[in-house]
Amino acid sequence: MADEETFADRLKTAMRRNHIGGPAALAEKLGVSPTTAGPWYNGLRLPDLAGLVLLAEKLEVSLDWLLRGVGPIDPPDLGAYERGVKEGTEPYLRALAEIGEVRRRAGMEPLPPGIIPTMEEPGDSGDSAELG
Repeated sequence: MADEETFADRLKTAMRRNHIGGPAALAEKLGVSPTTAGPWYNGLRLPDLAGLVLLAEKLEVSLDWLLRGVGPIDPPDLGAYERGVKEGTEPYLRALAEIGEVRRRAGMEPLPPGIIPTMEEPGDSGDSAELG
């Protein structure tokens, strides 16, 4: 199809979003030579895997969008995913910890090890306490 968007088209779209004027400015932003960035810009050659990752990171676009034109242009917010996982599991972990505490107070056998997982905060030394 003649009207299908190419890698070079998507690269230029990403460059416009980042106010990068041409292949020389792209090369400077990436820290590569203009003879490397020029063929990508002109659609003469695709970057290797390291070049694709560098482009996606520096231009703040999704690697899937840049390479294949699939999905949203913006990269996924992995921090939001990690926050969502933590927020979603904390109530479950608290409930398990409460069950363990009730069993302890009632003189019952504790829950088997590993039933009540622990959560570490980023930067913890590895010594984590059960939620409770």
